[in-house]
Amino acid sequence: MAALAETTAVSIATAVAETAVLSRELIARQPEGMRNESRQLGPDGHIINSKLFGVPDYARQVLIGKRNRLLPSDPADTIVFSAGQVFRQYVSTAENLSSILSGRVLLPGPLPFAAMAGGSFYQDLVGAFVTLPRFSPLTAGVPDSLHYVDLQFYAGTGLLRLSPRDGRYFMVPGTPMQREWEYQFYDDWIHAGSPDRKKCLALGWSLIADKVEWYRKVKAQGGFPIPSQIPIRVVKAGKV
Repeated sequence: MAALAETTAVSIATAVAETAVLSRELIARQPEGMRNESRQLGPDGHIINSKLFGVPDYARQVLIGKRNRLLPSDPADTIVFSAGQVFRQYVSTAENLSSILSGRVLLPGPLPFAAMAGGSFYQDLVGAFVTLPRFSPLTAGVPDSLHYVDLQFYAGTGLLRLSPRDGRYFMVPGTPMQREWEYQFYDDWIHAGSPDRKKCLALGWSLIADKVEWYRKVKAQGGFPIPSQIPIRVVKAGKV
């Protein structure tokens, strides 16, 4: 039992340290500015699939734990919360709620941070998203949520605050999980011999055809990476 407890403690420490490294890497890219990519389809020039790359200038680095020592490279406006700070994650299904409560971890979802205005996605801002308990699901941008988990992060956890001046949006950076059908599409593509876009269309795989370039990159990396597991302490949970 002692060995198991030690292994768990080491795993938590490693996962926590990873969040701090990732948050620092992201905030260090802030001076590079933002880059926008979008496609126009149709005669009316309607913009779809707008993507933003980079870290917005209003983002702030956040560290958990008052005893943390800031690095010389940390921005002067780094926010430090005590380990007792309570955050909230809204959850859409009872199954997801049960998974969080049993595992005591947050798993980054497949979608990056989305700007409320214009529907653009910040492609580099991927992780587990939380808010503060005072914000409702509607205000936090997740109106369909049915459940919530109030939680605390371990000292040393690194986050980004993604809303100017308030605590509406926080993100713990991490490697995202993919949707189940995404894993299935990729497996089908691999088992078919990794066909190019033209062959995918001939097979009737129009959705997979649009993902061929991405799947090639995933294949070159040895497949989809294992999603991050962000350790938390559960304070309470319930229905919205």
